[in-house]
Amino acid sequence: MYHEKYARDYTLDDGNRHTERMELLKLNLSAVMEWTEPLIVQADAIPAVFRIIMEAKEGSEAVLCWDWSSIIQLSGDNGPEAIVPLPEPVWIYFNKATEPGHGADVPGRKLEPGTYLFTQTNAPDLLDVPALTDWMAGKIEWFAREAWWTGSTATGPLFVRLVREDSKTAVQIIRQAQ
Repeated sequence: MYHEKYARDYTLDDGNRHTERMELLKLNLSAVMEWTEPLIVQADAIPAVFRIIMEAKEGSEAVLCWDWSSIIQLSGDNGPEAIVPLPEPVWIYFNKATEPGHGADVPGRKLEPGTYLFTQTNAPDLLDVPALTDWMAGKIEWFAREAWWTGSTATGPLFVRLVREDSKTAVQIIRQAQ
């Protein structure tokens, strides 16, 4: 539902969490972002990756990638909705915080310089598996609806980047702008 005070804030508030302010921004990426270590998880990828990144050193990061049509569906006049439960990501990569240059020659996944739609929030305190997956679906749906509502166009896959910084985990949702 949309929060009454801020019509553009989207929340899956269940009485245990409060609404946080998120903004849809344009990110002008001027350098390649690379991830070199594939993460293989057997099931429940979202909570597994959150656990890994929350225990990682400052500066570590993980990225999850989905094909857009696998996680978002258009619902007529209601706009885009997340497909729940979220499917498993197409791929997941990880970078441990290490000395500069580590893994520079290792093939992996990357985001090329360009313009991207972008939003960021902080990960919640540890939630159980269904609650964390629902929280992520809500953030992805907010991103899709906000882009739709504002007429912002994007293309390609959706990336969710988890970055360990300031003893917290930042959650960034990214998709290439058109």
